[in-house]
Amino acid sequence: MPALECPGVFIAAVPDGWTASGRPGEFYELQPPGNDAAVHISVYNRDGQPLRDHEARDVLALFLNRALGSAGGEIRALAEGPAQQRAFARLTKATESGELTGWFTACIIWPKSMLICSFAGSPGHSSVAQAERMFASIAPAGNDAE
Repeated sequence: MPALECPGVFIAAVPDGWTASGRPGEFYELQPPGNDAAVHISVYNRDGQPLRDHEARDVLALFLNRALGSAGGEIRALAEGPAQQRAFARLTKATESGELTGWFTACIIWPKSMLICSFAGSPGHSSVAQAERMFASIAPAGNDAE
């Protein structure tokens, strides 16, 4: 399985056949074969300060409200600790034209970096499980891996 690496920030396993583009170190777009869905990973710098309680959950809720106009979906926080927090949410949202889109989103926070990850495709898209595994595979690199 190929890997996507953001030098000094993270590394992630990418499913075979997926393509990647973007602005290295800032934003990545990955698409499955067929290009009928997309994963976006946005990279943000943090100042190295300790993580606040429930920070990943709170940031993901803010992202869902601002980017999708919805707090829908249950946010699940995992791996809460001083060096890493992860939160995930799944929801279905109608576009302005009424078409339904399935979303799987994640916020991963380390002391010096934060990632906002999203998968968007038709509800029940066959690639959502691959996107979930990709998000789960994300590991810190560089300063946050110490």
